Amino acid sequence: MRVSSRAAVLVAVFVVGACGKGGSTGQAGFVLAGGVPKVGQKTESVEQSRSPEMKLTFTVPGKTVPGSMSLDLDSLSESEVLAVQDGRVTKYRLLAKRDSTRTTMRVPGASDEPTVTEDPLSGLPIVAEWTNGKWTRRLEAGAPTAEQTEKLNEAWSDADMYTSKPIAVGESWAVEGAALQSLAGAECIGTTGEVTANLQSVGACGSDQCATITYSGKIACKMTIGGSVMDVKMSVTGNLQRSLQKFIDLRSNLRQVIEMTGDIPDTPGARMEISGVSESETTTSVK
Repeated sequence: MRVSSRAAVLVAVFVVGACGKGGSTGQAGFVLAGGVPKVGQKTESVEQSRSPEMKLTFTVPGKTVPGSMSLDLDSLSESEVLAVQDGRVTKYRLLAKRDSTRTTMRVPGASDEPTVTEDPLSGLPIVAEWTNGKWTRRLEAGAPTAEQTEKLNEAWSDADMYTSKPIAVGESWAVEGAALQSLAGAECIGTTGEVTANLQSVGACGSDQCATITYSGKIACKMTIGGSVMDVKMSVTGNLQRSLQKFIDLRSNLRQVIEMTGDIPDTPGARMEISGVSESETTTSVK
C-alpha cells in the first residue's frame, strides 16, 4: 500500500508478484511465494482508494479549529522486470500511467473547493535497482526536479506478505518486518507492528487456481506531511485473491482505520490531528 504525502492519507500500494511454477499442494499445504519471474515480465495494476469525511483538527494555544477532509485516489501502474540475479529480481522499470488524488478540505473560513493533484512522477518511466542491499530509484531519462527527487528518495520495497513454507487451508502466519511496507505504504518510515494473515480457501478463478487470504493487525510508523513529522497508527483489515500459477495478487481490498498526530512547523504549540477510514481496491494482471 502506498502513503500519499500529497493527500496525507494511507492508501493501497502496488506490490509486484512473481511468476513461477504452480503452487504445490498436499498434506503440507500450498506454496504462496512464487519463483523468480522472467526478464521482460510485465504486470499492470489499477488502484482506487476512497477516504470520505476524515476528521481534521488544528490546535494552537488557546484555540482548536475543527474540520474534515475527503480524499479519492485513482492510479494505473505498470511494472517490468529488467534483471534477475541470484534468485531474485534486481531491476524493475516502473511507470505510473496515471496517479491523481482529489482532496477536499472543509475548515471554517476557508474554501472547500476540491484540489486535484498528480504525482510528480506520473507518466515518467522509473528504474528501480537493488544495489548494496537496498533499492534505489531514478528517472529512466533526464534529470529530476527537486520535487521528483524527493519522491524518488522515498523508501521502496518489493517485499510481500508471503512465507516460503507451504501453508494449509485455515493456517495463519505473521506478517512482519519489510513485508509490512506493502500494507503501510512507502512513505511510512520506521514501520513496526504485526499483521496476521490466514489462508481461507483455495479454488478455481478462471483458468488459474487461486488462494483467498484474509489479514488483520496494527501498524505504527512516522511520515512527513507538509513539513510536519506525523506519528501514524493504523488498524488494517483486508482480503485478497492470489493466483497460485502466476504468484500475483489478482485482486485485493484493504481497509485502514488511521490516526495521525504531529506538530505544525514554525508554529510553537500548534498541532494537527487526522483520523478516519480509508478503503481501497487493487486489481493486477500479467500483460
